[in-house]
Amino acid sequence: MTSDTNEFGQEIGFPLDFTGPWLHPQSITLTGRTCHLKRAAPEHACGLFDSYSLDHSGKNWIYMPTSLAPEFAEFEVWFISRCLGDDFLFYTVFDRDE
Repeated sequence: MTSDTNEFGQEIGFPLDFTGPWLHPQSITLTGRTCHLKRAAPEHACGLFDSYSLDHSGKNWIYMPTSLAPEFAEFEVWFISRCLGDDFLFYTVFDRDE
């Protein structure tokens, strides 16, 4: 059995048979060997926008419900309104040295 792929040829897995209800994840910092994940916060917006702006192909936005805003002010409004609420739990990935 093979995995489904998207328009970039990336494997995106299989459709899920179980659709919920899912438990709400906890808002904790996750620490790994090479990076750590922190719950998304307003002060992460500028760094995220700068990083996402380096991707001109759109691959970073495969699982996002919208495309990247062309200007930081528009991105910041979207980020704060959509990524910092209680409906979804977004994390920002930092390397070990942050």
